Amino acid sequence: MESFFGSFIFLLTSAEHLFFQKEFNSRIDSINKKRCNHEWNSTYHLGKVNVMSQENKEPSKSTSGLGFIDQVVDGLRKIGESVQVQGLLDDAFYMASKYAMQAVLSAATKFKIEGKADVTANRGVIFTTIASSPTDILLMSQVCSKKMAFVVSKEQAEAPVLKSVLKAFGVIADLDEMIAGEKDAEIFQWIRADRKILTVVVDETTDPELLEKSYEKVLKLARDGFCPIIPVGIIGSKDLKAGAEIVMKIGDRIGVNQNVKDADIGSMAKDVVEKLKFLKA
Repeated sequence: MESFFGSFIFLLTSAEHLFFQKEFNSRIDSINKKRCNHEWNSTYHLGKVNVMSQENKEPSKSTSGLGFIDQVVDGLRKIGESVQVQGLLDDAFYMASKYAMQAVLSAATKFKIEGKADVTANRGVIFTTIASSPTDILLMSQVCSKKMAFVVSKEQAEAPVLKSVLKAFGVIADLDEMIAGEKDAEIFQWIRADRKILTVVVDETTDPELLEKSYEKVLKLARDGFCPIIPVGIIGSKDLKAGAEIVMKIGDRIGVNQNVKDADIGSMAKDVVEKLKFLKA
């Protein structure tokens, strides 16, 4: 798994460089005209000294482990923030992550998608999957060509690599916040007003009661957000290794009528969970 993420982050950073280099350099040139050379050089020198200090400190740890990947990604983000190109960097990072994942999957695994994501340009969509591993969150970016935002658990959001990648992907809420309705305004803005794609990822180790509550809330979001739910099952990603066969099964879209009452949502949530488990079987 660690070697897989190592290959992924290498391709990701290379692809990201290609995606935003031109705009990044252009923005830097513009900013440099407004800033004095002394301020810019001092900031650059300080950043360089800090990086060298980290490399000299415990070198055996600096080049191994998934924590190093987070340091690389966070470093790129800090550079973007310092020169005011974070939005551009995040978009580039999302696309770089998507295509880096494609490259790794093509080179190291037998990957295929069964079914087709029914996504229309003028309507929001909620994709959802029950994840077997952190890799499943990255794999969800392969479902369709459009950029998506995520709802994940707190544990998933803090996992190595994902912690940094999800910052660029965009996490609207964690599962607890979603269930409690604390981020309803942000979610409805995304799926109903902006008509964009939301992906809800629930870990397979989630307590059954919490799992049901999660999908009760997903159904309510779909009903009140005027958008369908598309279930996705991912097979073969749990013990990822070279040559592994990974299958992503896209299920039929689930519509939620605006007249459905809260009292009926419970039984519908059980059906959604069963459909997700069937797709993973």
